[in-house]
Amino acid sequence: MLLVDSHDDSRAIYTAIFQHGGFAVAVAACVDEGLRQARIQPPSVVVLEVTPPRGVALHGLRGFRGEPATASVPVVALSTWGDAAERDLLLAEGVACYLVKPCAPLVLLTEVQRLLGR
Repeated sequence: MLLVDSHDDSRAIYTAIFQHGGFAVAVAACVDEGLRQARIQPPSVVVLEVTPPRGVALHGLRGFRGEPATASVPVVALSTWGDAAERDLLLAEGVACYLVKPCAPLVLLTEVQRLLGR
């Protein structure tokens, strides 16, 4: 799995809970770094922090959708905004799940497990 989050603390906390849940976790602090990693090692799922404005969130999502290695990989949007219009837009663009930060680590782990049929 690939976790893309700009916050050091979030990356550390979510990485720990995913590893505890049995996942091998690649981490990136930005979309470009995440895309580079995904080209090398395609992930089973992408957890993508999305931040305002909407254009930035869409750029990140479309970046993963436009890469052959991640085009069909489920993406969990982890929003720092929580705006209903953003949620609806990202869901329409194909995110598999939309969660708002702060998000309890176990909630995020449960959603990822559900998406992967675990």
